[in-house]
Amino acid sequence: MRKRKKQTNYMVWAAPAAVVVLMLLDLGYYYVF
Repeated sequence: MRKRKKQTNYMVWAAPAAVVVLMLLDLGYYYVF
């Protein structure tokens, strides 16, 4: 049960982090090209 809780916690934190990284990459593309 503990492992499952940790996994969901990681997913909740990773989802928004991935979106932020993608946004930063998008902005970088605009600046480079």
